Amino acid sequence: MAELARAARKYGIRFGFYYSHAFDWEHPDAPGNDWEYENPGGDKLLYGAEWWRENPDFVERARKYVDQKAIPQLAELIHRYHPDILWFDTPHKLPLSENLRILQFIRETDPDIIVNGRLARNEKQQFGDYNSTGDRAAFFFPEKGDWESIPTTNESYGYNENDHSHKPASHFIRLLASATARGGNILMNVGPKGNGAIDEPDLNILRQMAQWMALNGCSVHEVGPSGLPAQSWGETTLRGDSLFLHVFQYPADGKLFLSGMNASIKEASFLASGEKIKTKRINDSDWLLQLPQGEMKCADTVIVVRKKGTIIPTDTRLLDEYLPNILLAFDARLCGEGWQHGDGKVARNYLSNWTSEDMKISWSVKNNKTARFEMILEYTGASDKENGSMQLLIDGKACPFDYRAEVGKTTRQTIATVCLKPGTHLITLQGDRREGREYLRPMSLTIQKIAGRT
Repeated sequence: MAELARAARKYGIRFGFYYSHAFDWEHPDAPGNDWEYENPGGDKLLYGAEWWRENPDFVERARKYVDQKAIPQLAELIHRYHPDILWFDTPHKLPLSENLRILQFIRETDPDIIVNGRLARNEKQQFGDYNSTGDRAAFFFPEKGDWESIPTTNESYGYNENDHSHKPASHFIRLLASATARGGNILMNVGPKGNGAIDEPDLNILRQMAQWMALNGCSVHEVGPSGLPAQSWGETTLRGDSLFLHVFQYPADGKLFLSGMNASIKEASFLASGEKIKTKRINDSDWLLQLPQGEMKCADTVIVVRKKGTIIPTDTRLLDEYLPNILLAFDARLCGEGWQHGDGKVARNYLSNWTSEDMKISWSVKNNKTARFEMILEYTGASDKENGSMQLLIDGKACPFDYRAEVGKTTRQTIATVCLKPGTHLITLQGDRREGREYLRPMSLTIQKIAGRT
């Protein structure tokens, strides 16, 4: 560890440790080992998930483990290696009181160490320096404060010679842009082999990310949300007067529409090459950028826009005439209490616990030309008995539809075909009748223009 710490600091990389504070495989008084001891916190779930309520006598033994092993080992890590960050997980294995004792020890020993949000948390808050979202998320719901996502190159957090499900580098480049566009960051996880070497598929991913970062890194470093609405072609980030457009879906005809941009544009150019781009204001908040025609083989083509004036935040997005307009449930306005978010993995980017007719979700959109659109709802279910009927409201006009949701299955259903005139429109999804515990679990509403682009 000392050698690794020196190497990291030599190259200006922050150094830290993952420490399993609440789950231990060896100590006789720790949660976790239920194959040698009758201890809670393991796969058998002895005494339940909140074992300290069912077996309060074990709390004293857990305190003994924290005093004898967890805190002394953390003291050794801090004093010998001076880490910049300590990263924890599974706080639900210990009662909150013990997690807070560990946090207090770290604060008193070295207050400059950054602690993630999985050391100590309850239903209302986390007590670390920032929040860690769900594992391997591909989509992000709104978060308050500082946060990070923790993707893996494949589906394993440690090295697994049988796991060949590596995602392409483009996935992580776009994931990084999406996270920074929402005020977050990503912590890439790569599991080394037993000899410390990094597996070649992982190296290929990291090399491609490094190549992209070498040209476009300033578009994700020290940036934040732009205040612009979602764009059909990608994401936007902002630093000062520099607005960065992360173009995932490059328009074949070269016409890139930037919506919600009420500030003026002084100039625009490709970040990597510096090539200038012509811009044209369409109306008070929409712009047309004329890009070179053709296919752009890049995971994220970054355009830097030098703006003049302040962007007034809005969530009203312009409907693209050519690209599919995917309105994510995570980005919807929520009405009613009790909503829950899926963890953001693929096919788990849904809203759940939709149990009341008073609950509804909505999006604000606009279009500049009269056009016909197909409305396609993507959803899943909490069980195989989640059937019912709902209404899609366009500016209050109802389009009823029936649905059949199945657990573990993503259903893609055309629920309406509508003609939208120029202007702003409120699109709302609300429940009508249901069988089962809750209504369907929406993931996205795709609005696709039926005719070709004009």
